[in-house]
Amino acid sequence: MAEALRIPCEVALASNIVDGQFDAIVVVTDSIEKLQGTLQTLQPPISKQKEIDNAVEKDVSLVQTDLPCKRLVYSPTGPLNRDYDDVRRFMDAAVKGIERALKAGAKSILLVRPHGGMSMVRNSVGEEAYVADEIIISRAGKRVRVGNTDAEGRMVMADVLCKFKELAVDAVNPHLFTIATLTGHAVRAVGPSYSLVMDNGPARKQRFSHHLQEAGDVIGDPFEISTIRREDHDFHRGKSEYEDILQCNNLPSSQTARGHQSPAAFLIQTSGMECHGIDSAKPLAYSHIDIAGSSGPFPGQPTGAPIASFVQLFLTGRV
Repeated sequence: MAEALRIPCEVALASNIVDGQFDAIVVVTDSIEKLQGTLQTLQPPISKQKEIDNAVEKDVSLVQTDLPCKRLVYSPTGPLNRDYDDVRRFMDAAVKGIERALKAGAKSILLVRPHGGMSMVRNSVGEEAYVADEIIISRAGKRVRVGNTDAEGRMVMADVLCKFKELAVDAVNPHLFTIATLTGHAVRAVGPSYSLVMDNGPARKQRFSHHLQEAGDVIGDPFEISTIRREDHDFHRGKSEYEDILQCNNLPSSQTARGHQSPAAFLIQTSGMECHGIDSAKPLAYSHIDIAGSSGPFPGQPTGAPIASFVQLFLTGRV
């Protein structure tokens, strides 16, 4: 994954800036005044360097620090114009900063690097629309027979999940997610105030759903846990020699048995995640989250679920 993103070393999550196992800190920002809170201790050495070097705000600088790491690399993005600048400014600066740290002899550099993809689809009728019984080849090479044109959400997520699966194979301890207001069955099953989470084998082995549920209980963003069973996988197996996978039946999910669990099985099969279960050579943890009930009314004010639970689980007490 590091090579795919042009980052010249492996990356992981750092819990604080005084951890003695790291021998360099790379600071990426458009202004050192934004280094506040626990990062404020990084301001003085950079400011001191600016007194003798006018290029600090323009070029990558190696700065001495009293922190345990001894090396501080400041890699500025330069002034940002929000009309046209985007996250690539920060990524470019991060790559340059890490390269400078490596040249300085650093061996242990960490960078927080979450990734996400938006699965978007326009519902419209026309010559490019797919129809029932059409067979579409997924990114993973699976032949998918369309059973219900209204089940477009799972269709557009499958190839995105496949793409991130390909990146995750070379990553360190990855966990993949799909999050969507996917099924009416989720609302029928747990009501309008709860998110549903379900794990594949490797994620269930880590008890991820239970950890997420506990985090949600602390922060007031509650989850219910469902299980992906063999019946869910059997439901989506191809029924003839012409297709590998059946996308859906022709009923609404709310009228289909296990109508919110089986889409997770569909995503696992269609994306090729089925090859990365517990017994595989490269297990990949994956969790599907259905927020059809918890996301809030439409039109109306969204709740933001499940962001609060993810922050509580992954960030609170770590950064």
